[in-house]
Amino acid sequence: MSYKKILVLFSSQTVAQIIPFLIAPLISRIYGPEMFGTLAILMALTELIGGVSTLRMEMAIPITTSYREALVVTKVCFTFTIIFCLIAFIVLSGLKFFDFLPAISNYIIFIAPFSALILGFGISLNYFNLKNEEYNRIAIANISRSTSQGSFQLFFGYVGGVQFGLILAYLFSGIIYDIRLIKKYLTDVRSSSRIDVDEMKRVIVLYKHFPLFSFWSALLNSMSRNSIIFFLNHLFLKSHVGYYSFALKYINAPLLIIGNSIANVFFEEISKENKNIKQIKILFIKNLKLLLLGSILIFVPVYIYSEMFFPWFFGERWMISGTVVKLMVPLLALRFISNPLSFILLSLRKHKLELILQNIFLIWNVLLWTSIFFFRLNFLESIELLSLGLGIYYFLNIIVLLRIILNLEINN
Repeated sequence: MSYKKILVLFSSQTVAQIIPFLIAPLISRIYGPEMFGTLAILMALTELIGGVSTLRMEMAIPITTSYREALVVTKVCFTFTIIFCLIAFIVLSGLKFFDFLPAISNYIIFIAPFSALILGFGISLNYFNLKNEEYNRIAIANISRSTSQGSFQLFFGYVGGVQFGLILAYLFSGIIYDIRLIKKYLTDVRSSSRIDVDEMKRVIVLYKHFPLFSFWSALLNSMSRNSIIFFLNHLFLKSHVGYYSFALKYINAPLLIIGNSIANVFFEEISKENKNIKQIKILFIKNLKLLLLGSILIFVPVYIYSEMFFPWFFGERWMISGTVVKLMVPLLALRFISNPLSFILLSLRKHKLELILQNIFLIWNVLLWTSIFFFRLNFLESIELLSLGLGIYYFLNIIVLLRIILNLEINN
């Protein structure tokens, strides 16, 4: 694996988090838990819709056989995203009209599809730039998104736009990210002949396993991840959603920097290796060791110091968020290891197995939330049960992935 590529993405994303982290003590004193709770609901809906709006066709971009084909697949992704988000807008509007979503504000329902459109385009453009090895362009886009979001949050906070400041900053920073990444795509489109419908149909058929199998796996995974926000919003106060989302925002930032940097390069490298099972196994084991070491170095200090750090750095009212982080350590550590490694299923085209695992994950989530409701657990007790329960799932997922790799060596 190219550690230089990982370093480029890792260093850029690290820089991208410095300014937002430094201004976080100001942001946390301008906006309260309820406002972060509202933002979390919008982000959950955005990920639920936008994260799968391409029908997972973006995963085909790195494994395309030519740059022309990569352009065609990217256009297919854009088309799917537009259609999917339009359908989502109609469905959400209908659900709200018939009062099936009483706990979610009207304006969130109408903003979410537009926000999902921004996210869906960004996902496709990210993979297109990865295919073209435009790591510096991705790095600049990450820095621009992160710094602009923090800047907009401060601006709207100090000009009196506290009520919608977090949401507007989230939307504007997503648009800036897309603009940074789309330049390469537009340049290539202008220098190529027009992409026709027949070409788009051909790649849809060629990579049909992504929308047929991987899409459903991704949808189930997104539903499982974001169900925490929706269940918390239903069972507890919006401020509790804020405490949880605020905790995850600042602990996930460094985790996503490291995990996404490794995952992006890992998927690109194993896609290139294709049927070279021996090399894929080597790459997998290297990543596993790297992630294990990283989890130890990160999560031991987090467990020890999070309850002291949060009220000191962010303000006394965020003390509960520090406790949430401590309780979530088992889940965060195991998910940190599992998620990047799961790309091996896409590379090996084990879409049915991926779908089965996501079904198990969703069912396990429902069982955990049923237990929380049945035993009437309070907020922190619920977080602790979720952390331990979902941590078990991710541990077993790592074992399954490792067995797949070992069996591949035996069979080949």
